Amino acid sequence: MLIRAIEIIVVALMGSITAVVIAEVALRNFAGMSLIITDEFSRNVMIWTAMLAATLVVHEDGHVRINLLEDMVSPPVAKLLSVLAGLIVLFFLGVLIYSSLILMPSLSTQYTVTLGISVVWFYAALPISGVLMFGLTLRNIFLVIKPSSGSR
Repeated sequence: MLIRAIEIIVVALMGSITAVVIAEVALRNFAGMSLIITDEFSRNVMIWTAMLAATLVVHEDGHVRINLLEDMVSPPVAKLLSVLAGLIVLFFLGVLIYSSLILMPSLSTQYTVTLGISVVWFYAALPISGVLMFGLTLRNIFLVIKPSSGSR
């Protein structure tokens, strides 16, 4: 259910960026005027879009990886290497979450120029998506460790 909600949010965010950019182009070409929010809106909403889309890729365990070493070793060792890679990802996500939370207070006094919104709302995508990816990476590690239903 959470993954479906994230999918809907990502599609809505991508749609809003597309709509604003198309409106900008149409207004500039046909009415000789411009929306002042297009650049700032698109750039800041893209942060949420990218981070939530990355969360979906983590859920599908679809990030690019090189399996050369895992393919050369026995299945138990390959499983160990997969868990080790997951632990490294968890470390990176922990640094992302910690660093972004440390940064948030300094952003609380900064506002976007054209939208007039605190930049905290846009950069909150980092710790929120980091926590989601951390949980999904733990799930992926558990799925690697968990014995398949056919084995004992």
